[in-house]
Amino acid sequence: TTTTTTTTSFALPEQPAPCNATTPFDLVLVLDSSGSLGLDGWERVLQFAASLIRYANVGINNTHVGVVTFANGASADIEFSDFVDPMLLEQAIQALPYKGTGTNLNGGLKSAVNDLLLNAASGRRFGIPSSVVVMTDGNPTSSATEGINLLQANADYITAIGVGGSVDISVLQAVAGVDGTVYQANSTFDLRTFDSVSEILPFAVCNVTASPTTTTTTTTTTTTTT
Repeated sequence: TTTTTTTTSFALPEQPAPCNATTPFDLVLVLDSSGSLGLDGWERVLQFAASLIRYANVGINNTHVGVVTFANGASADIEFSDFVDPMLLEQAIQALPYKGTGTNLNGGLKSAVNDLLLNAASGRRFGIPSSVVVMTDGNPTSSATEGINLLQANADYITAIGVGGSVDISVLQAVAGVDGTVYQANSTFDLRTFDSVSEILPFAVCNVTASPTTTTTTTTTTTTTT
């Protein structure tokens, strides 16, 4: 008896490489700094954000980055024009203060658009593609519909990353939209692992599509009758 099994899997790069320097874009990180995340969780979110920065090929003629943090309120803490040196940008991200109050996702998304994507004074390069990465740990304390609609109307690509077990996946899906990408980390500890980073980075930063790998296995079983 001969059995043939064909398996198709999607392989992502084990070692992420910087995005192509010939395709610069403006990247916005929208980071949840709410009380339910906790200080330890916030520090891991910042570490993960720093990993994104190292992957994004930041430079004066390449990728520019803006950062929004939100809790009860929301603010654009880093604008596109603030840093073109990746090391200085990473240091600035690591130094962002923990707010530790509510989860105003709506305000965070609106700030990403109004303070960064539509604001020439922030250093936004109109005509350059934009990518927005939203990281949140749980349910918003109020409706985020307005912010979601505004973001989807103005961002070229959106990635929503849920952190922790209390995330409402439908909210993440709504944020990302039909053309975006959703990821769920079971805990903030997952953000420390290289596997999590290597899986998310190509999509979140460059919108790279995983290449399919097809494997065919043939098994032959010989039965002898005496």
